[in-house]
Amino acid sequence: PSGNTGRLGQESLLIPRDAKHNADFTMVDWFGTEYQFALGIQSSAIKALWEEWEKTGLGLNQQTIRDAIDTERDSFRMGNAFRNHSAMGTMIHSDGKGQYRLVRPSQTKVKPKNQRKINADTR
Repeated sequence: PSGNTGRLGQESLLIPRDAKHNADFTMVDWFGTEYQFALGIQSSAIKALWEEWEKTGLGLNQQTIRDAIDTERDSFRMGNAFRNHSAMGTMIHSDGKGQYRLVRPSQTKVKPKNQRKINADTR
């Protein structure tokens, strides 16, 4: 039979775990890593990001996330809402310009910042 039988064995080691969440997004199993989010701002932000991730595989601007949480809210910063949360930088990634997305563990490879492109004309 195919699929994860729940028993520790060769078959379960070869099959990657899925991402799943509870009904209110306060508990998430992100490909084998469990996270807990506060009910309200954090769980609503995760819900908005999750829905976009499922639809497009992309992310959202933090103002769009704010609108999904509470359109009456004057300001919202993901960095403040998730300050010191272990999901920030692992499950949740920022482009540094107000855009956020959910990222699978296999997509979290960091490129060297000072990587230079060699131009064939300058060799």
